[in-house]
Amino acid sequence: MTTGLQFPVLAEEGRDHALVDVLALANRAPFYRTRWRRASPGDGPDALSVLPVITPDEWSRALRRNPRQVVADLPALWTLTRYAGRDLWFPVAHRDLPVAASAAAAAMRLAGIRDGDRILAVLPPAPSIWNGLPYLLLQSDLAVEILPLCVDTVTFKPSLAAFPIARGPKVFLASPVLGADLARLAGALPIWERTVFYEDAAAFEDPTPGAFGNTDTSGTNAAVRLLALPGCPAPIGRCGAGAWHLPAAAALAEIHPRTLAAGARPQVRLLADAPQHERGVLVVTTFTHAAPLVRFVTDLAIRAPGSHSCACGDPSPRFYPGAGPLEVASAGPDGDPQATLPVVPPP
Repeated sequence: MTTGLQFPVLAEEGRDHALVDVLALANRAPFYRTRWRRASPGDGPDALSVLPVITPDEWSRALRRNPRQVVADLPALWTLTRYAGRDLWFPVAHRDLPVAASAAAAAMRLAGIRDGDRILAVLPPAPSIWNGLPYLLLQSDLAVEILPLCVDTVTFKPSLAAFPIARGPKVFLASPVLGADLARLAGALPIWERTVFYEDAAAFEDPTPGAFGNTDTSGTNAAVRLLALPGCPAPIGRCGAGAWHLPAAAALAEIHPRTLAAGARPQVRLLADAPQHERGVLVVTTFTHAAPLVRFVTDLAIRAPGSHSCACGDPSPRFYPGAGPLEVASAGPDGDPQATLPVVPPP
């Protein structure tokens, strides 16, 4: 068994908590005690193999039945993502906010956001993980100004879009659908210095026809630079080399060859150790106080990059969209095919 796996997300009072401590935290809630009764007191990633995975349906049912049996600590906020045709809620505890804020800032930097940027953020109606993004950034070391704008508000009074636009934002942040909605309601939009699109995982794999951005041969939206994953308190970012980075402090990333059923206890298959170009399903295990050790099956088709470092310089675990056939145009700077950025066949 591999030992010494540390989870900085649970660092407090000068020490890091090991897996045994996280298991003890999880045992405060009946949901975890019931499901993980076979959990061993091991202190490494192999110990996670005795913990069952959780599917979107199972998680939603448990929260609807009794949230008190699922939440292990007082939530500071709830994040909401749309996945598998349903709304998925995940709690974020007060003690988790510093790490969530750091992860949000890291994702924004990967997406091309820089200190000093003024951002026009077109956000969905609350609650949403994207509505929580401005609050997380306020607690981070990323010095940006966010001008939030809700399309629902502009629907009733299109002139309300004029004020944030008049502030001269450098960056336009929106989902492909909301970006198109704003253009339809408010008329011609300025030419932004930079445009950053965000998306939930489900819409990322099945982009809406006619929305902003391009769709590559894998069926994913190549213009999206920020992605909300079920279970993660902050979005993840896509670097210039086309890789999605998942901070190790926020979640443990696994890749499995097929979709896993609820209650399955597969051996841990770390994404960081997977052979290059291996395809599979992304499984994320979060280490938060409110929902500790949720080994969540995202059903997101991914491809492993191999052990070589990313050209962007970010050392965190990463993956590439893995749906559809692998199309190799030429080797990119990351040693991975440029198809990740995407290759569109001629008509």
